Amino acid sequence: MSKPETPRWMSEFAFVLAPPLLTWVILQLFFVMVTSLVYEKEQKLRITMKMHGLRDQPYWIISYLIFFPYFVLTLWLKFFTLNDYNIQFVFYFIHINLQISVAFPVAAMFTNVQTVTAVAYICLFGTGFLGYSLFQILVETTSFPKFWIVVMELYPGFSLYCFLLEFAQIQNTSGIEWRDLNDSTKGMSQVLIIMLVEWFAVFIISYYIDQIKSRICGKSPWSFSQNYWKKPSFQSEESNVQIQMEEPEVRHEREKVEQLLLQQDKSNAVICYNLKKVYPAKNGNPEKLAVRNLSLALPLGECFGMIGLNDSGKTTFINMVTGLTTPTPGKAFIHGLDIRTQMDQMYTSMGICLQHDLLWETLTGREHLLFYGRFTKLRGRPLTQAVEECLKTANPSYGKVSDKQVGKYSKGMKRRLSVAIALIGDPKMKFMECSKACKARPINHSHQSFHRRGHNGSLQCIGNPKEVVQYFNESLDKNLRITRDT
Repeated sequence: MSKPETPRWMSEFAFVLAPPLLTWVILQLFFVMVTSLVYEKEQKLRITMKMHGLRDQPYWIISYLIFFPYFVLTLWLKFFTLNDYNIQFVFYFIHINLQISVAFPVAAMFTNVQTVTAVAYICLFGTGFLGYSLFQILVETTSFPKFWIVVMELYPGFSLYCFLLEFAQIQNTSGIEWRDLNDSTKGMSQVLIIMLVEWFAVFIISYYIDQIKSRICGKSPWSFSQNYWKKPSFQSEESNVQIQMEEPEVRHEREKVEQLLLQQDKSNAVICYNLKKVYPAKNGNPEKLAVRNLSLALPLGECFGMIGLNDSGKTTFINMVTGLTTPTPGKAFIHGLDIRTQMDQMYTSMGICLQHDLLWETLTGREHLLFYGRFTKLRGRPLTQAVEECLKTANPSYGKVSDKQVGKYSKGMKRRLSVAIALIGDPKMKFMECSKACKARPINHSHQSFHRRGHNGSLQCIGNPKEVVQYFNESLDKNLRITRDT
């Protein structure tokens, strides 16, 4: 039984308003994808997941599988049922894959959700308005060169608009069928080819850009993995930096590190040699020296603490050895792995609790631990037991708060959860950074000397707690004698 003919006024209405309106509806999916990716980057959630062992490839696959079902929603719109379902399936299948591929490099260009939201809305509405007021007119102008139409269709928004325009131009109920793709006047086949080629090309380029933009350490702009070409070297580099006057124990530590590097010793948990970090000049301010030629060796099983005032280089040091920032010069090895080339391998054996609590506000404490526990290869019953143990250790009243959303936690509860995340799975190496709220002045009576000597990013004293206290007491006595004599 044939369908009744579509009223003329309805066809004209669809022809005029459907393309720009549906362009806005479908491009909203692109807006959702981009803002989601930028949010995870702005809140440092992606880098946190990476530091706990999540590789880039699984992250891409998971994101892709989350975004991909969006295109199914477009097939349920009543307007699309007037045309051949198979044609629409192929078109929207290719187009949503192209949107996902474009979303990754676009998200890599932004670090703020508000900025990318504004830009995405400008592109969204601009595509609809330009498509209606410019692109549609040029497509219908027979004298306009087809070459420039193809160039404009390289922009995914206009290729989408072109297809929607063809859907809307059908004046009967039969809609577009496969044979219409061979019509050279419509140009639908060339749109499909353009999007298909763009999908594969943009996907490869997007992955490469994402590898560079989301890199922590060890990624080269000209190769995906630098250690594919070069093995890590334990030989100490010649340094032209003049070492300032050092305390005997600091000089001894440097000599020990040099000896370990010559022996290519891999038994130590951490070996740092001449680590230095200089932040470039910015906004008229001079260069900032954060860490100055730090050499340090930490054996396995040792609990090592760093004390110093604000801007003394503690956070920068942790950021370098955990891969958040790259050393200006110098080397560091974690369990024999070079932080410049093998950071991804290190994360599987590291537990990291940074200064700020990087958590999802909508997830519960238990869900956080289950999520991060899987990165440590815990599964089933061992995972459940590890989560329960971490919850009990982090909070004695865990039964009341473990299933509450983290957004309702106090600062102290969030901090304890961050520590529990770093400890789950019993990683070989644990890095803990105290937040400003948790910092206590460790040597109250020698605070003046501590302030004078602990702010320039260099190692001033190393030893057990008793030796450190004695060092600063002697330093304070010397300062008091000099002041009294003068």
